[in-house]
Amino acid sequence: DTMINPQYEGRGIFNRVGAKFYEEVKKRGDFVIGFANEKAAKIEVKKFNLENLGLINTYIMQTKKLRILKSQPKPDHRYQIIKIKRFDERFDILWHKASSIYNILSVRDKNYLNWRYIDKPYGGYDVLGIELNKEILGYIILKYVNSELRKGYIIDIFTPKEQEVTSRLLDEGISYFKKLDIEIIITYI
Repeated sequence: DTMINPQYEGRGIFNRVGAKFYEEVKKRGDFVIGFANEKAAKIEVKKFNLENLGLINTYIMQTKKLRILKSQPKPDHRYQIIKIKRFDERFDILWHKASSIYNILSVRDKNYLNWRYIDKPYGGYDVLGIELNKEILGYIILKYVNSELRKGYIIDIFTPKEQEVTSRLLDEGISYFKKLDIEIIITYI
């Protein structure tokens, strides 16, 4: 993530940091897949000679219209939903398992997850995990934003292609937001 404090905008910091970053990427022979906002994407494509591969879909759900269906299957009580305060070695095992299933996947080991979602002082993320017999099967990262609308963001959901686990995590995320009286839920896929 690249952010420039508004006090320092217009001083070329973004351009210098970007140029150095892409110079290093080129030296190492690596490639980058980024998910920039519209403004940053236009700048990066032009200044750093990048290729725009397409848009990411945004999905928005109004929570006031959500209802629990009577025909909805009962959740499997073997699974336990837990609040994650810190990612531990179990997430390295999950990452290792998932990395052999997906063709392209960014690293999601405990070091990355703690850096990205827990150790950030301004993050404000809530993390729910799903486990079976103490084994982590997946997680969902949630963020609440109170602006003109009370918004809930599903930042990430991660499982090794297990539909039942994914569905349960989504249900828990939606329930979590409903308890906070969120007006809309947003996710990017």
